[in-house]
Amino acid sequence: VRVSDNSGQETLIADRIFINTGATPIWPNIDGLLASEHVYSSTDLLVKDKQLKELVILGSGPIGLEFASMYAQFGSHVTIIDKSSKILGHFE
Repeated sequence: VRVSDNSGQETLIADRIFINTGATPIWPNIDGLLASEHVYSSTDLLVKDKQLKELVILGSGPIGLEFASMYAQFGSHVTIIDKSSKILGHFE
């Protein structure tokens, strides 16, 4: 894969290359959710400059689990809430 930016080009070679183009957060319809100063999107969490002691993740899809794992490794106590009875409920 050849990637480029303002500083030039680089060719990356690997057995597997994953291209993650990002996602748009889906905000559940919960009264007051977006009015809270303690609610973050996945984009917000990527630039958070303070450790969160506790974190609740809404959704057990790939992105929710990725952030739950990452913050658990940082030392946060993480709780995952999902309407499905199992994690990755929409995936095989």
